[in-house]
Amino acid sequence: CCKGACSEDTASRIMSLLLKGAAFASSRPSTLKTTQELVFKLVEVAPEGSSTADNVVDLIQQHGLKAKKPKVVKFAATLVLQSIQEFGTSAFNVSKLSAVHETLVGNSNDKIRAVGIEVLAELCRTFASKSPLQALVDKLKKS
Repeated sequence: CCKGACSEDTASRIMSLLLKGAAFASSRPSTLKTTQELVFKLVEVAPEGSSTADNVVDLIQQHGLKAKKPKVVKFAATLVLQSIQEFGTSAFNVSKLSAVHETLVGNSNDKIRAVGIEVLAELCRTFASKSPLQALVDKLKKS
């Protein structure tokens, strides 16, 4: 990869700029698509064994999923789900994904809660069972 582009520091700085800037809050579909592609590229080029993918999820949880603007939260939630679907749960720390799931299903917006349930479904597919995640399943509110 490009010299320096794969470093955890650089990836963290890029993610921080995306989250604190207007990229996640944009109303332009092309900006959102470019943001998604950049985040995917950060995860894709991360060196084997690095914590870049987990840092990306951490930053999205800290700044995207807890943002005051619902549009930002929805984009961040969808981005986490798409990242899991694109790279599989093995690219990420399961405990961090579980924390993301809990944040999402605790949201007051039903569309964001639905994304949280999809994240949980991806985690269950990883284990080919819901048994390891039974505590998370039990926390889901009854419809």
